[in-house]
Amino acid sequence: MTTQKWDGLVLRFRDLVTDLGGTISEHSTIAAEFGSVWWGWWKKQYEVVPKEVFIELAERVSVSNNEYVYLFDAGQGLMYRAGLIEVRTSPNDTGIQVPDSHLCPEYYQRGKYFAWFLLSSITPITLEELNASFVEFPTRGDTKFSDLRGARIIEQEQLRATDVTLWQIAINSK
Repeated sequence: MTTQKWDGLVLRFRDLVTDLGGTISEHSTIAAEFGSVWWGWWKKQYEVVPKEVFIELAERVSVSNNEYVYLFDAGQGLMYRAGLIEVRTSPNDTGIQVPDSHLCPEYYQRGKYFAWFLLSSITPITLEELNASFVEFPTRGDTKFSDLRGARIIEQEQLRATDVTLWQIAINSK
């Protein structure tokens, strides 16, 4: 785990099992109706589960009601900010099912995922508004992207090019 300060996570997704825009639409509908929605983390086969990062994030959430995750739609190049209520992680390498099936889109109920994030809201945000820099790529067991550490995130292609599903970021001062 990195020792550099990080302020949040960006989770990558793509509308592969929904219509275009469906992932955000389905999650937002549930959050609007019930006040929260579960978001499952879909890792790529070659990625490692960053258990220490998830543990630290869960600890942050337990003491603060001001935590966020950021959702990057790699297909459309859109970014979203989501209020974070809770983090649950799998205790093993098989994943876990959704903690509450009525608080997630139906397509999630078919599988197990390594982390679940309970979100309170999902709102669009531009990269300029986010004003963040890369800190770490914890799902990679190598240093392939070490040259990006500390780099300001200014365009979607920077996120797409790393080909990971999770980044630790630092929010830059205005």
